[in-house]
Amino acid sequence: MAVQVFEYLDDLAPPLAELHRVLRPGGQAVIGDMHFDTLAWHSADPGRMARMMRAWDRHLADRTVPAKLPALMRDAGFRAVRSIPLTFCDTALRPDGLARMMIILMATFARQSALLPEAEIAAWQAEQEDLARTGRFFMTLTRFVTVARRD
Repeated sequence: MAVQVFEYLDDLAPPLAELHRVLRPGGQAVIGDMHFDTLAWHSADPGRMARMMRAWDRHLADRTVPAKLPALMRDAGFRAVRSIPLTFCDTALRPDGLARMMIILMATFARQSALLPEAEIAAWQAEQEDLARTGRFFMTLTRFVTVARRD
């Protein structure tokens, strides 16, 4: 099992080949990664939101791993490959929600990487808090769990 690992790898074929090699016959591989093309986030400032999302993209190697995994796993010798979507949708900014975690992670990454001015990051965070307070918050993202078997 690997959760949010493959989106950080530049070349997926070698680790999939190794996973197939070490997995016993009949064993299952389970890989869960976010498909960041499914990230939709409401903002009154779409330009700033796009800049935050572009900055966030810099933290990973590939934003579309789940779209590529089924074919790559078949190429590596896996069978019975299937993808299961798990969609997160936050319309409130819960303390334990994915959106809250993403706000913290995205802002921290943008700050530490100096990808955006502090004022822009702070304004984005403040806007998201304001949207939540006024009942206008919305964020959705889909994780795909890809399951495959070694024959």
